[in-house]
Amino acid sequence: MFFLRRLVLISIITGIFVPLSIVSAANVTLNLQNQYAIGQQINISVTNTTNSEVIINEAGNCHRFFSVLDSSGNELSIGDPTMACTMEFRSMTLSAHETKTIDTWDQMIYEMCPVMYTSAYPWPMPCPSSKFQAPEGIYTIRVFLENSDTVEKNITIGDGTTMLAAVDAVTLSPESPQIGDNVTVHISGYLPNPGWEIKEVKEYRQTSPIYCFRAPCPPNQVIIALTVIAKNTLPPGSVVAQVIKPYTYNYVLKNLLAGNYVVVVKGNNQSLTNTFSILVPSFTDVPQSHWAYTYIQYLFENSIVNGYGNGKYGPENDITRAEIVKIAINSARLHGLYAYPERCLMMDSSSVQPQDLAAPAASDTLYAPFRCMGYEKQFPFKDVPVTHSLYPYIYEAYQLGIIPSSDYFYPDKKATRFQCLEILINAFQQAPGPYPTPLPMMEGSGSSGSAPSSTGTSGPGAFSDVSAPEERAYTDYAQGAGIVSGFQGKFYPDQNVTRAEIAKIVYNLLT
Repeated sequence: MFFLRRLVLISIITGIFVPLSIVSAANVTLNLQNQYAIGQQINISVTNTTNSEVIINEAGNCHRFFSVLDSSGNELSIGDPTMACTMEFRSMTLSAHETKTIDTWDQMIYEMCPVMYTSAYPWPMPCPSSKFQAPEGIYTIRVFLENSDTVEKNITIGDGTTMLAAVDAVTLSPESPQIGDNVTVHISGYLPNPGWEIKEVKEYRQTSPIYCFRAPCPPNQVIIALTVIAKNTLPPGSVVAQVIKPYTYNYVLKNLLAGNYVVVVKGNNQSLTNTFSILVPSFTDVPQSHWAYTYIQYLFENSIVNGYGNGKYGPENDITRAEIVKIAINSARLHGLYAYPERCLMMDSSSVQPQDLAAPAASDTLYAPFRCMGYEKQFPFKDVPVTHSLYPYIYEAYQLGIIPSSDYFYPDKKATRFQCLEILINAFQQAPGPYPTPLPMMEGSGSSGSAPSSTGTSGPGAFSDVSAPEERAYTDYAQGAGIVSGFQGKFYPDQNVTRAEIAKIVYNLLT
């Protein structure tokens, strides 16, 4: 292999094309030009030179009858790896003295994109393959014949004086770009001798749509393939000692929109991958400079909040009791709690028709999850009609024991700091009935709706303004777990909470 690579190098330096290795089968000729223009379709034609039939076997890559190798002998993927292929083996028969085009190559090379994971989507995201134009250089076309025989020929794409440069390291700046920024790709590597220079970096972009199953969907993924091309600057016939020449090259990515980017820099020795994202604020009233931007963005990306529906979140508005119930249930669901079968999912109350509201069994008809799972309690709250926008969450929270029974719930009343903490922690407790077992939050906790264990509350609590044991069980646990910190030793349990503040508390709870 070392001799083979050296032969390629000397051939290019001298400007004389010397085939790497042409294996000619006595009974088949591979009809190819010596040189092709970049992007030109290459017809793979073979001739049977004998008086008997010849069998050609497929070479893999989803029923391809040939394979392509680069100048280092590495086989390239010339078929989309995401395509579904049957496993049955195929062959082709050439009659005596028959010439036939058995396949074609459009000079494209495919690569599977890196699997993407996010906190909101912890499973592998559907990831289409990327494709890019084969760079200038020498390639080997190989056809497989019967009895493990092969016939192959070397071709040149381009003018024959270029090659892929070796790539050792790739970094990006800035690491966290914003809308309107350019991103500089810093590439370093080496060249075979002083006669070689970096000619250009070719860029190919491919946008891969993300197929998500719950809103909000993440931005599309954009794959940017950069191919580093080196050119021999010496005149034909020059002979130069093989001395390694290091290089650095900066390539600027422009016209970048919001999205997730995968930058793949390709050299003749390896491909290096870097990723970055360009995000835009999810809400017009929560810019990236807002102190709670990270927390609110996290809740939005994880489908815990979606704002008021008009592009605004209202970070300085006080949160209501109904809103904290919705946030608590969605937060617990992020950890796999209270996940119903599809047939048991609750309907959106916006789909309720006027005639449905008069029906005595309207709630039974609209909110079936508890009935189909064998557990249901009579909904008690007189001030939470089925038309309330957050009725489904309040109904569910009551059924799960997250909130206690009472004649009135006061859904639109501002929630206090303690009420928010109590509902959030209750949502992570063991729910009664046939529900999934949640992740344990507190030792000694019982079913949902019951306070955490108050053992050990006889001494000083975490906060001087919380004295009742049933309340200290919540606040002491939350302080010890880093969910809340208070201010100067106080929790201020009866103060209202803004929507920005609750985002930070929930973020601390979940991360």
